[in-house]
Amino acid sequence: MNLKLSAIESYFFHRSRLNLHSCFYVGIKLNELPKKSQLIAALKYTVIQHERLTCNVFYDELKKENFLQNILEPLKFCDLIEYHHDWDQLGETEINHIFQRYNFSYNENKSLWKILILPNQNQMLLLTDHVLMDGMSAVHVWETFMEGLQMQQPVEIDETIYSPSLNSSIEKIMSAPLYGDWPIPWNWHIVRQLVSRLHYWFPQTVVKNNRNLIQFANYSFPKDLLDDKPSDGTQKYKVKNTNHQWEFQLSPTHLNDIYK
Repeated sequence: MNLKLSAIESYFFHRSRLNLHSCFYVGIKLNELPKKSQLIAALKYTVIQHERLTCNVFYDELKKENFLQNILEPLKFCDLIEYHHDWDQLGETEINHIFQRYNFSYNENKSLWKILILPNQNQMLLLTDHVLMDGMSAVHVWETFMEGLQMQQPVEIDETIYSPSLNSSIEKIMSAPLYGDWPIPWNWHIVRQLVSRLHYWFPQTVVKNNRNLIQFANYSFPKDLLDDKPSDGTQKYKVKNTNHQWEFQLSPTHLNDIYK
């Protein structure tokens, strides 16, 4: 795979490079956690179905652009799975720990995702970089993972989840849905075609700046959001990531009363 980053992927790429965003996660809760051999088999199946999971963002010196490309080193089970036996819950402290610690690096032969397993809660969290996928794609990845768990497969001993291959083909391997493939109403398919034609013939009509559309007069970051800002010695921000989490447990009857 060798894909130039789309506009929205480039946005997330630069936001992560500035350290304004670390990762996001989509989790599942199971009645019983899979055994290691089952995890290995399901991961191999998932990676085969979604080639983007074997990619990182690399900078092309000749073209002076960033591309999503397959990494050139194997991915092992220990590279993709991490257990947290000490977490008895996924609360405010644990969530902030995730956003403070897990930040995926570009231009390296490493994955842009990882799965955290919380044995005490039977939970599995898919942590990923926003360049690689969005929340809807992450759900689709979990669906594929569950398909892999349900398949009757031989016991896996080899912990190599992915190994680079010169025979890998984008036609043979499915990819997680891209941002441009979000489901939309039928009338927006027509609008998309019309706008693309309009942009081809009169691009200034579509992309011309209009200061009255969006205005952020005297915008500044909220107080205490940042621990550090770019200076002469660094080009990165540092976000505190000390979010407060609120959890509500409402009965169906109570929820209906609220919506009335």
